[in-house]
Amino acid sequence: MKLCNCGKQVTAKDKRNKDGLQKKCNSCYNEIRNKRYKENPNPIKQRQKKYNNYQAKKAKEHARLISDTYVIAELKRGTTLTTKDIIKFPELIETKRQIIKNKRLCQSKT
Repeated sequence: MKLCNCGKQVTAKDKRNKDGLQKKCNSCYNEIRNKRYKENPNPIKQRQKKYNNYQAKKAKEHARLISDTYVIAELKRGTTLTTKDIIKFPELIETKRQIIKNKRLCQSKT
């Protein structure tokens, strides 16, 4: 058992340390973080804004890309085709992907 300077037990793990535990308890770390934020909030806000922009860009890219799983599900919808049947024809998957992209493009223009 490892104790923090404040006397509370340290339970949070940290694989960088030899014993595998953090140096301080979570409540002490929270106090340190809150104090640092109150002293100078701008770097933290800028880092959060940068992270949010990155995540938004990543989500847009993910939506733009159309996965094989999604295309196969679209091909199976309303038919008796199975996944094994569809996988045998990669050109079918690619053609359906292009159709989906064209539909999305037409919808975004209007």
